[in-house]
Amino acid sequence: MSQKEEESSTTVTLDMIFLKIGQFGKYQKIIYLLICVPMFCNAVFQFGYVFTTSSPIYRCKTACDIEGFSDYNAPYVNFSIPEDLNGAGRFSKCSRFMEKESVENFTCSPDQFDSKVEECNKHEFIFKDKVTTIANEFKIFCDDEWMLSLVGTISSLAQFIGYPIAGFMSDKYGRKTMIALSGTISATMGIIKSFAPNYIIFLIFEFLDGMAGNTLFNCVFVMAVELAVPQNRVLTCSLLSAIYPFGEIYLALVASTTDNWRTLLRVAYTPALLLTLYFWVLPESIRWQLSKSKDDDVTRNLKQAARKNKVHLQERDIFFLLKENSKSISSSQILSSESEFPIRDAFKAIPYRIIVCAFCFFTNVFVFNGLNINSVLLGGNKYTNFMLCALVEVPGVLLPIFTMDRFGRRFSLSGCMVISGLCIAATIFIQRENTSAILFFFLTGKLAISASFSVLMFYSSEIFPTTIRQSLIAISSTAGRIGSLIAPQTTLLAKYFASGPLILFSAAALLMAVFSTGLPETMNTPLPATLEDAKNIGKKKNNVKA
Repeated sequence: MSQKEEESSTTVTLDMIFLKIGQFGKYQKIIYLLICVPMFCNAVFQFGYVFTTSSPIYRCKTACDIEGFSDYNAPYVNFSIPEDLNGAGRFSKCSRFMEKESVENFTCSPDQFDSKVEECNKHEFIFKDKVTTIANEFKIFCDDEWMLSLVGTISSLAQFIGYPIAGFMSDKYGRKTMIALSGTISATMGIIKSFAPNYIIFLIFEFLDGMAGNTLFNCVFVMAVELAVPQNRVLTCSLLSAIYPFGEIYLALVASTTDNWRTLLRVAYTPALLLTLYFWVLPESIRWQLSKSKDDDVTRNLKQAARKNKVHLQERDIFFLLKENSKSISSSQILSSESEFPIRDAFKAIPYRIIVCAFCFFTNVFVFNGLNINSVLLGGNKYTNFMLCALVEVPGVLLPIFTMDRFGRRFSLSGCMVISGLCIAATIFIQRENTSAILFFFLTGKLAISASFSVLMFYSSEIFPTTIRQSLIAISSTAGRIGSLIAPQTTLLAKYFASGPLILFSAAALLMAVFSTGLPETMNTPLPATLEDAKNIGKKKNNVKA
C-alpha cells in the first residue's frame, strides 16, 4: 500500500489518541484537580444568598420585655405572643396579644393580656440569636420579607441572562477563558457586595455575581466531558461533580461560625480570587481546539500531554487526527449551514431533544434548588439541615457510576426523577411531629434529584455536537434558570400552605420522568463532533427520535 493510500484509509480520533497517551495520566489528573476548584467555588456562588438573606428568628417586643435583657423564649412569651401555626413551634413574628387597658401596676401575668391579637411595631423585635443578615441590617421584617426571597430570584434572573452569553463565549473563545473570567468576576462582585450600604446596592451586585459565577458549573463540566474518553467519562465526571456538595458544606460551615453576613461573604468568596490564575495555568480543551481548527494548539497540547504522561506519541497520529478533523468539519459545512446558523439548524434537526432537555433542566434545577432553600425551614438547626442536604448529594452524584453504564443514560435519568418525586410526595403525608421520617424522605428525595441532575449533565453533553455543545447546554440551562427563579418564592408559599412547595417539586419530577423516556440512548457512543453525528445517535437501535 502506498503512502497516499495508507493516509486515505487511516482514521484517527481524539479518543484513540487519548487511549494511546493514557486515559487518566498525569496530564488529565492535573486538569481535573484544577477544575475541582471552580466546581467547589460555584456552590458558594450559587447558594450564598440562602444565608445572607435568611430571615432571623424573631418575635414582637411586649410590655414584659426589658430592653437589652429579654430572652426570645422567656416564660411570659407563652401568654403574650400567639404561636405561629406554620413555624414549627415558633412564636408569631409580627403579632402579639393586646394588653388589657383596665390593668394597673403591670406585673406581667397571663390575666393581664387579652385574647385579641394586634400587629406590633416593625422596629420592635426580640431576636433568638445574634446572627445578622441583611434582614436585620436593612430592616426587612414581617410584610417586607418578600424582599428577602426577591434576592434569590434576582440571582436566578442573572443566571438566566448569563448562561446563553457564557455558552456563546465558551464556544467562541474557549472553556478555559470562560472558567477564569467567570470565577474572577464573581469573586470580585461577591467581595464588593459585602460592603453594600443598602438593599438596592446589594441587589445590583447580587445580579452581577449571579450573572458571572453561576455559569461555572456548565463550563467546568463540559471541559471535563471533553477531556475524558467514553469508558472513563462517567467515573471521572461523577467524581468531579462530587466536589460541588463540599462547596455547599463549606458555605454552611462558614455561615455557622460567622455572626455577620458581611464577614460570611468575605471569607467565602476570597479563595475564588485564585481563579484569576487560570488564564495562564489551565490548559484549553483539546476537543474545543479541534472544533475551531486550531491545529497548532492541538499539536502543542497533545505533545505536552504525552510528555506529562511519559508516553511517546507519533507525529503521524497527530497528522491523521488533524486530517480527519478537517475532513469532518468540511463535510459538516457542506451538508448544512451549520457554520452560519448553527443554533437554528439544531432546532430544525433535533427539536424534541432540545425541548425535553430544556424542560429536564428546569425540573432538576427547580427541585434541587427548592429542596436546598426549603431545608433551612425544616425543624432543627438550619446549618445542620443545609449540610445534610448537601452531604446526600455526594452519593447522589456518584450513583450514576453504577447505573449509567449498566442501565443506560435514559433509564437512569427517568428512574432517578421518579424516586425523587415519590420520596418528596411521601413527606406530605407524614405527621409533622415525626421529624425523623420527614427528614429521611426529604433527604432521599434530594439524593435522587442530585443523581438525576448528574445524569442530565452527562446526557446533555453526549447528545449535542462539539461545535455547539456549550451553546445548546446553555440554552437548556437557561430554561433551568426559570426553575431557580421560581424556587426562592416557594418559601413564601410555605408560609400560607406548608405542603405547597413539596407538591410542586413532586409533580414536576414525576412529569418530566415520563417525557425523558423519549430521548435517544447514548451509552458507549463517541461524543458527536457535528450536528450530523448528533442526528444519528441511537438510529442503529431503531430509536429515530431526535
